[in-house]
Formats: sequence, C-alpha cells, structure tokens
Amino acid sequence: MPLENGRHARARPREAESRAVAAADRAQQERWRAFYRPSNYELPRPDQDPYFARLAAARLDQVRRHYRGGRALDLGCGAGHYALALAAHVEQIIGIDFSPEMVRAASCEARRRSHRHLQFCVANARRIPLPDATVSLVYSFALLYTVPAVEDVVEEVSRVLVPGGVAVLEFGALYSLNTIVSRAMEELARPFHLPVREMQAILTRCGLVMEEDRSFQILPFWGVRPLWMLPLLLPCWKRLAALPVAGRMLDERISSLPGLRRFAFRHMITCRRRTGE
Repeated sequence: MPLENGRHARARPREAESRAVAAADRAQQERWRAFYRPSNYELPRPDQDPYFARLAAARLDQVRRHYRGGRALDLGCGAGHYALALAAHVEQIIGIDFSPEMVRAASCEARRRSHRHLQFCVANARRIPLPDATVSLVYSFALLYTVPAVEDVVEEVSRVLVPGGVAVLEFGALYSLNTIVSRAMEELARPFHLPVREMQAILTRCGLVMEEDRSFQILPFWGVRPLWMLPLLLPCWKRLAALPVAGRMLDERISSLPGLRRFAFRHMITCRRRTGE
C-alpha cells in the first residue's frame, strides 16, 4: 500500500493546532537542525558505548518480540538505523521524520541494501500520512520526550494502529536527574518530560492499554552541566550500569525498583490498542 498524502488519509476529525503548539514545534525543529544530522547519529557499538549499545539492543528485541506480521511504523525514524536493523524481521516498515536530510539518508541506505520494503517520508507526527487502522506495530524511540503536547501524537499512533495492534513508545520522566541535565543543556532541544502517571493517563485516554513498562537511566549518563552534577556524570557510572544482571542491564534492574521507577528517566512502554475502538 503506497503512502498517502496527509490530505487524503482518513484522519480523525480534529480542531486546528493551536498557534502556541505550532510555534513550539517550529522552535524545537530549529534547535534540532544544528546537530540532527546523519553524521551525528548511528547505532552505538558495544566496544565504544556498551550502555547505549545494550539499550539499542533492548529496543530492537522489544519490537521483534511483539511483531506479528503486517506493516510497522517507525515514528521519528531519523536516518533509519532501527528500520534497517529490523529489515530482515518485518514485512514492511514505513519511517517518518521531520528532517528531509535524515529521510534522504535513510532512503539512500535502504536502496543501497535493496530493502524495497522500507519506505521513508517527511511528515509531521501529529498528522501521520496513513489511513486509520493500517499499521500492526508502531515504535518510537528518543522522540516523544522532545514533542510539545505529545498527546496529539499518541492519538495519531492509536488512530493508525489496527485493533489489538502494538506500540512500543519511549517517554521521558519529569522527576528525573535527566530532566535537570536537559534543562541545563540549553543549546539542545527543549525537554517535554512527563510524570509517569501522566504517561499512563495519556495512553488510557488514547485507547491504549499498557502491557509493560521498562525503565532505564536512573542516572543521566550524558551531558556536562550543571557543574554540581558532574560527579554523577562520570563515565564510570555508565560502564557499571551496563553490566548484565539476569539478562538485563544493572541500570534497568535498579530503575525498575518500586521506589525508584518514577525517578528513572527513560520509560519504554509497550501498549496495545483496545479492540472495539
């Protein structure tokens, strides 16, 4: 099925985006453009960055475990690294991103590898250019916590999912050390982190039922500010956090403890669209 122009997709009726949200979107994209380029992004290698390499592997494993055939949507696909890594396991993947440069890079690499079942296009995540109920699985990594009024995007995810379809979505927790670092790194995109309860409430309002919440990054593991946090930003903590414990990283084991879960930054939530919606 070819991609449809957003004007012809059977999108649900909605009010026009508020000027404030549209302005926030434009501001975020302008901030991203300075460093959001293919040369700055690739899947991390275990010998270079064990922590984020294992996080990437956990993301891919989560998608593979829940994929049951049909079309998948890579929301915020960047240069297509996750779609390319999943190409042998998924019948069709459509990737969308706001950056024409990233989409060109993804499309060129897919052509070079002769992956004709991968398609990439420039699109707004608030207006996914697909008809209702045409996607069996949606995944989105490292995107939603940079999006203003993210509930609009989650509503679109629910709209394009078939009843019973699965979404693997990453959110960023507001009450985390990562939020402090993100706000201190003012040259980067503005963070739009949420309380964990609000993540769950958004999913419910959008007709999605949470099945699993995997938590990561009890410490930030990146950044150079604020200065008072530098002892917690040392590389030794990230190396320690990457150690395997019973099949998962030590960081995930710690971040999943009941008293700490809401303070861990990264929440990889697997949810399912309710049937009958």
